[in-house]
Amino acid sequence: MSKIEEKEADGPPFGLQNIPSRNLVDFVLKTRDSAQKASYLVEYTPQPIEIKDEQNEKIIFALCLAENLLKKPTAIPPKTQENQSKSENVAKNSPFLPPFAKGSHVCSISLSENIKYELILNKFPVWPNHLLCVSNPYVNQTDLLSKQELSMLLGLLESFDSDDHESIIFMNSGAESGATQLHRHVHCLFIKKPVSKKLLKLSNDDQYVNELFNEKNKLFHFLKVDFDLQSKQTKLNLPQLLHDEYIKILDKWNTVDLLAPKGVSYNLVLLRNTMIIIPRKESHWVFHDKNENDPVRIAINALPFVGVVFADTKLGFECVKKIERMRDKTVYPVLFLRLVVLIKNIIFLLSCTKKIFKIKSGPK
Repeated sequence: MSKIEEKEADGPPFGLQNIPSRNLVDFVLKTRDSAQKASYLVEYTPQPIEIKDEQNEKIIFALCLAENLLKKPTAIPPKTQENQSKSENVAKNSPFLPPFAKGSHVCSISLSENIKYELILNKFPVWPNHLLCVSNPYVNQTDLLSKQELSMLLGLLESFDSDDHESIIFMNSGAESGATQLHRHVHCLFIKKPVSKKLLKLSNDDQYVNELFNEKNKLFHFLKVDFDLQSKQTKLNLPQLLHDEYIKILDKWNTVDLLAPKGVSYNLVLLRNTMIIIPRKESHWVFHDKNENDPVRIAINALPFVGVVFADTKLGFECVKKIERMRDKTVYPVLFLRLVVLIKNIIFLLSCTKKIFKIKSGPK
């Protein structure tokens, strides 16, 4: 696994020998204390509510009002990311390069003599202890992940996953993925149990993942790869296995998508024993409220696909609460009518993915 640079210090940034490491959670918590004392973080208190199917009371996803996200800057103009991603000016002005704000830098992770990653606190967290793993020097967010980088992310996943916490690592790549910065950054979250079990409903729903992620169509489909992170034999070959599947699905999408010659936008999610890759066409879900002159836009990154939606305004929050009343939406293409009932339940999430066919659910 990757090595974390050694540094003698009583406070952040900390030094560790390697990852995975069970000390990393403790170091993150200490770094967060320092960041709060330095007034670095723009936080809110998550109070998730459950959005349920009105007919069978099944929970579809959790919804949070995260108004701190309104203050978050963005460096990705809609639909023009590819034209600016190599710009020297973008790299020079990246907020993810040192020197870092006091109390925000957890540690450095060395991949080679010339490349390392910095583990820093997200200034605008969607959940407490929200981390960003950012490249140093600058790497474009849409560049492919290497096997070495995937190995590092698996080490972080194992470091944060424990009997007390459940970890999520995700990356948003491309203008339609929900990414807001051009600099390579991967999100890391670890959520206390049992809150995580209640919050992450979709990721633990076997029927959901089996019916949805294993369904294929003529052009695009989701990729879901299960693995055993605790198996020593599996762990040895796991980075190569996941990287092969990652490259294979992106090659397939880019071959058939003539409208995206520079790459399909996608979300990559790593959970305890699962890697999920989701093709994207739209970065926002647009809600047309008859009482509003302008449509309400809800940004969608990787997290809604594992069961958590964040609205940055009260109006958006109220609009998402009405989602079960919506029926005529364009959804991710599937070829089997038996999925219509399932699609009705997750229509909000899938309206932000590849739009190839239109499926409408019947009236209530």
